Amino acid sequence: MEVEDWAPQVVKRAAEAALKAGVGPMAAIPGALAELALEALIETGARVGLVENGGEIAASSDRPLTLAVYAGGSPLSGRVGFHLAPEDFPLGVATSSATVSQAINFGETCAAAVGADAAALADAAAKAVCDAVKGGAGGGGLR
Repeated sequence: MEVEDWAPQVVKRAAEAALKAGVGPMAAIPGALAELALEALIETGARVGLVENGGEIAASSDRPLTLAVYAGGSPLSGRVGFHLAPEDFPLGVATSSATVSQAINFGETCAAAVGADAAALADAAAKAVCDAVKGGAGGGGLR
C-alpha cells in the first residue's frame, strides 16, 4: 500500500508492516500506536517502558521482562509467554485471537502470538498467523 509523504507516522508504520505481513493496514494500527507511545516514553528518559494496546505490546527495558500470553479459556492461557533479556529490546509482541478478540479474524486460534523488532510488524504478523490457522480437533486451535 502506497502512503503519501505527508501521512501521519502511525499510518506509515501500519501500512509498511501490513504490506510485509500480507494483511490490511488496520491490522497494524494498534501495534504502531504502541510503538509511538513507547518512543515517547524513551524520549523522557524511561529505562523500562512497556505499552500494551489491546494485545499489542511495544517494550524496551534495561532489565529482563516476562510476558504471558492470554488465550481466554485455553488451558495454556497465562502459562505460555516470552522471557525477554535486555539485549532483546526494543521489540514488539502481538497476539491475535479468533476466540478472545473483538476484531474480525478468519482463522481459528485461541491466541497467535508473534514477536518482532517492531510492534506494528508483530501486530500485522499475528493477524496473518491467526487468519491462516484452520481446522483441527474441535476447531479453534489449542484449547
